[in-house]
Amino acid sequence: NTFRTVVLERRRDLGMLRAIGATRRQITQTILIEGAIQGIGGTLIGLLLGYGLALGMLAIMVPIMDEFISIDLEMQYSASAFAIPLILGPAVVLAASYWPARTAGKMSPLEALRPVPAVGMRRAARWSVIAGGACVVLAIALLLSGSTGAVGGALLFLAGMVIAAPGLVLPAARLFGPLITLWFAREGDLARGNVARQPGRAAITASTLMIGVATIVMMAALVSAMMGMAGDLTRETFASDVLVVPQSVAVYNNVLGADENLAGQLKALPEVETVATLRAASSSKDGSPLAVLGIDPAVYAEVSSMQFVEGSADEAYAALADGRNAIVTALAQSTLGLDPGSDFAIETAEGPQTYRVVAVAHDVLTFKTSSAIISQANLAADFHKTEDVMLMLNLAPGADKSAALANVQDTLASYPQFTAHLSSQYGDDLIETSMGATRLFYFIAALILIPAGLGLLNTLTINVLERTREIGMVRAVGGSRAQVRRMVTGEALLLGIFGAAMGVLSGVAISYGVIAAFSMIGWEMPYAFPVAGIIAALIIGVLLALSAGMLPARSAAKLDIIRALQYE
Repeated sequence: NTFRTVVLERRRDLGMLRAIGATRRQITQTILIEGAIQGIGGTLIGLLLGYGLALGMLAIMVPIMDEFISIDLEMQYSASAFAIPLILGPAVVLAASYWPARTAGKMSPLEALRPVPAVGMRRAARWSVIAGGACVVLAIALLLSGSTGAVGGALLFLAGMVIAAPGLVLPAARLFGPLITLWFAREGDLARGNVARQPGRAAITASTLMIGVATIVMMAALVSAMMGMAGDLTRETFASDVLVVPQSVAVYNNVLGADENLAGQLKALPEVETVATLRAASSSKDGSPLAVLGIDPAVYAEVSSMQFVEGSADEAYAALADGRNAIVTALAQSTLGLDPGSDFAIETAEGPQTYRVVAVAHDVLTFKTSSAIISQANLAADFHKTEDVMLMLNLAPGADKSAALANVQDTLASYPQFTAHLSSQYGDDLIETSMGATRLFYFIAALILIPAGLGLLNTLTINVLERTREIGMVRAVGGSRAQVRRMVTGEALLLGIFGAAMGVLSGVAISYGVIAAFSMIGWEMPYAFPVAGIIAALIIGVLLALSAGMLPARSAAKLDIIRALQYE
């Protein structure tokens, strides 16, 4: 987008170079060299910013990991962390500059020096709408086809909007123009005309803003869906009354478990009715790691539950008690090819053993890991693991939860590796902490808006430079500085509304496609229309446009009338 704008702004300069003997190859190489310089400079700055972002994210994640998982996080350095951006950064910029450079090199001197005829611009705009509309229609069909084509449909929708943007500038100017006129009066009419004068440039700028706004909408929908799924999983997993957990939840390699005496002592408490335990071992399938969890299928369903993607809970729990059968997580199904009914061999302390998959399910403790859930009897026989790494307690009806928790904590005095919590409170804390972590997504989305703001600033600055003499004429016939500022600000606002409107449409399509694609790995996330995200994106888009227009508007208003009339 930036290089297309550069070529448009320097059209006459490039034509002059061609007229005095510059070859097409030299013009193309000039643009490509500019791209290489900017790509290298931007990449080096990006490495420094990326390092700072990594430190910031580490500072946010360390307390979360310490509280719930007890994993030490520290900065890691590798050659690929620097080599990949050093290659991709300049390569992306060169790829982005290639087509504009080629277009600039193909222009003949006369073509570059003469103004672009309005008829040609209208014809190009018409074809852009047709091509972009075709892409959007195909994208909608892919989005509605299911999870397989969802991601492709989302990307195609965004591409279709970018392609159609030049042809949508004039209709958007007519549609949103009355709003600008209502606010800025006659200056709004001038702003609308200025935007419509260069539809290609306006489309480039609006497309950049569209991508930023679409990202915000997508992030809002994705975070909402993830938190909805995580909340449901958490409430189902921690359905017991009291939870006894080790220092590290979901990662049990270094957990010191407890023998069966702890479960017996807790079962003997007067307030406790049911005790279910979780045991763990590590294994692998064909060299890929696989976590193995052991449960007692007779009592586990009374204190916790899993979301079954394939198979039923009753049949799966019954099968675990009968032979070497396993429930696998959706991630294990997709990465290791473990489908219901299939047999798979895993490494155990007794050598390779073959298990049969009876269902696919997950809970909040396993939904991001490749895991297999088997019976505790099989875990003891094949892995020699009989230690409990987590205990879940159901209290007797009418029991005082606070008193029961106090008695459980007294019992745990001999087991300092465990802590006791009310399950509902522990789940709420986990959800709240997860929500804090997902706010990082909004920060990443905000970063994408920076190029959009720079694009608006660039376009408005170029527009002011091109209209220097016109602005001088407006001032010469009595236009005030305030009216010039309002004209440029109205132009920025119109571009912002246009880009934000396209961004909202694209964001809804992209968010739907991305959320639907998660079902391919067994994560059925509910799609909720991101109303709050759309409102926030529209407000941010408009404010960004107004902020980007402040400096060009101020520069235009401060132009000296005599010098402006003498420009070029």
